[in-house]
Amino acid sequence: MIVLRQLIPSDVCLSCDGCCRFAENPSAWSPLFLFEEIRELTQKDIVPSCVFSHEGASGHQAARIDLVADGDHFICSCFDASGRKCKIYPSRPLDCQIYPFLLARHEGQAVLAVDTKCPYIREHLEDALTREYIVYLKKFLLSQAFKDAAAREPRLFQEYPSDYDVVAVLPGL
Repeated sequence: MIVLRQLIPSDVCLSCDGCCRFAENPSAWSPLFLFEEIRELTQKDIVPSCVFSHEGASGHQAARIDLVADGDHFICSCFDASGRKCKIYPSRPLDCQIYPFLLARHEGQAVLAVDTKCPYIREHLEDALTREYIVYLKKFLLSQAFKDAAAREPRLFQEYPSDYDVVAVLPGL
């Protein structure tokens, strides 16, 4: 399993009502779990396989987590809304680990983007620490191991409706 360094302090994330909540179901913003991540979570009985939407594909591919209704919006089925925390945080997927950064297709190119709705990023995008983190992520994303994973699962990069800024182009992906 891939484990990446976190940019945003967890107490900041836990005080926000943005992540893990979605306006519609299904949502382009909901996390994609790689097959390897699903297998690890289900084999360790952390998450049952029935919470993944395979969109008509076989069970040996990446899948989105099912969203559940929570008032007037939807939440990730791994999110504890009352406790405001992720039930699978140590084993969360790559999509969640890199958030508020996004793997996107923009004008035909693979890019690293950032969700501009994230309050922390709005305030800290130009900070040296954030810029260093972008370099760290880009180095990981351009590694051969990640390129191989992206070749196996092209849905890692998707088109998002709006509310993002491109921070790096990822050639060869």
